[in-house]
Amino acid sequence: GDVYKRQEYLTAGNSLFKAKKYIDAINCYEKAIEIDATNYEPYKRKAKALKTLGHYEASKTCYDKVIELKPDDLDSLKEKAELLLIAHKINAVSYTHLRAHETSLHLVCRLLLEKK
Repeated sequence: GDVYKRQEYLTAGNSLFKAKKYIDAINCYEKAIEIDATNYEPYKRKAKALKTLGHYEASKTCYDKVIELKPDDLDSLKEKAELLLIAHKINAVSYTHLRAHETSLHLVCRLLLEKK
């Protein structure tokens, strides 16, 4: 029945992932989740595919779900920590990048605002 079907989607998703067809893999994992939202495995695989595609926020959301369903899943905890690190680096880079493009007028405004 359903468990068998879920497993089929999971297996298909894994094959597609190996073939670097990440979007198709994600679709399979989503089908598996539709059948059984209490199983952590499809969420974990989907998170990995999203991370590979650079969708860090969506990937983190999936890892949150994995950790909610299976709190002792060290892999997912490690992956989530990595994602937070990546996100932090991206934010740090974009902030310094923005600062580099600041005109003197903006700089004056910002300094005035920061004084308050």
